[in-house]
Amino acid sequence: IRPCIRRDDDRFYIFYEKFSGLRSSWIEVRTSHDLKKWSGPTVLLKPELSWERTKGLNPLSFSHNGNPCLLKGNFGYRLYYSASAVFLTDCLFPEPKYIGMAESDDIMGPYRKRPEPILSPAPREKYRNFGAGAIKVYLDGDKFVGLNNGIYKDERGRSRSAILLLESDDGFDFQSVQDEPIIAPKPHSWK
Repeated sequence: IRPCIRRDDDRFYIFYEKFSGLRSSWIEVRTSHDLKKWSGPTVLLKPELSWERTKGLNPLSFSHNGNPCLLKGNFGYRLYYSASAVFLTDCLFPEPKYIGMAESDDIMGPYRKRPEPILSPAPREKYRNFGAGAIKVYLDGDKFVGLNNGIYKDERGRSRSAILLLESDDGFDFQSVQDEPIIAPKPHSWK
């Protein structure tokens, strides 16, 4: 699920999250020359770091790497991804808790993970107070721009998600561009 397709030279690459039940996922890639015939899967990232695993959630435990987003630049390849999970008791499903980043000189890896997440839930962040969600990162000149769906609890304790516009000079340290999301749920609707 949650694919990201990129073209590099004469090949297409589809990065996606592969699940084993609801409690475990990792990131795989397949390649194609024509978008019709695809190679077999190659595993790129598996949850290995302590923060990529969550134990004891109602009483579930989660071990996730997912929501891949590949970015190519003069730095090589960066694979942004979601990790671990928070359980939304009012929705009865998990959402990503952290966002990590891994780097490689080759699109097929191996990828070196940063030891700590680049985005985490933060109680003081109104629209990311419960989970980091996912991020899609783009280059805009010399700036990294991120579209982040932060997971949060509203003032009534309901689970919500909003699309936040983030910016970074280095692609690691992202800050909100504005106080309000660019897309947020309506006050009296789940949408």
